[in-house]
Amino acid sequence: VGKFRPPFSLENTYDPGTRLVPEMSPLATQLAPANSLGLMASGHNGNWDWRAGWFSSDRDENLPGVEGSGYLLASIGYLFQGGTGKAPPLGEERRGPRANAYQRWHLDYIYNIDEGGSGSIPMGYKHLLSTGIRVSEGRLDVLGDFLLGNGEDASTAWGLTLQGSYWLMDDAVRLVARYHYADTDDEAGLLSGWGIPSPKSDTLQAFQYPVVRTGDELHSFYGGLNFHIFGDYLLLQTGLEYRILKNNESLTEPDYDSWLWQAGGRAAF
Repeated sequence: VGKFRPPFSLENTYDPGTRLVPEMSPLATQLAPANSLGLMASGHNGNWDWRAGWFSSDRDENLPGVEGSGYLLASIGYLFQGGTGKAPPLGEERRGPRANAYQRWHLDYIYNIDEGGSGSIPMGYKHLLSTGIRVSEGRLDVLGDFLLGNGEDASTAWGLTLQGSYWLMDDAVRLVARYHYADTDDEAGLLSGWGIPSPKSDTLQAFQYPVVRTGDELHSFYGGLNFHIFGDYLLLQTGLEYRILKNNESLTEPDYDSWLWQAGGRAAF
């Protein structure tokens, strides 16, 4: 019970301290609910694990209130291979290249009960779905995730994220790559943000970016290096991303492409 991140989608479920790419993919950013006040139960039976909970519609940078009808979350996963025989804590599936092999499939579903508009899910989506698999084997770590958002008052959006990493030097230097594709049935159904999100809100929504563009098809390619100074707890990251946003309504040119280079450090406690 408390304010926490709803475990929806592989990228959003990652603890920010262990996230391989500085920013989540655009569609995951658009669909994943903001941190809110919630109540969740979880458990496991053999290789199966599950989570179920209710979250408030309120969104606040401090402590959200119990407002609106909220939304329901249900999640199941199956651990094909793992050192513990059950799902490890969120964001701590694997620490370092010498950890045991890990293979897990998941299915996450959110049903938005709120008819009056949710602050946690501001796009007006009624149904959110995420399913995918993560595989860790030796130096290699790969994940694939399919995302879908649907609702009567929102454009249907769907997409796929493929992300991988490879340890060039054990516990020290990690090569990271990601491809992301998103599509929609509406000309302005996708949002893509550039820049640093506003620090005044903890929402994951793209609306908090200083520059936001809309379109109906998006491709994103990212490649970079992570330098681990002290495990996952202190690292330097640098990477280059190329995005293509098609049928953009914000500009005179229908297709908008951009290059983004970023570098920085991260400390997790």
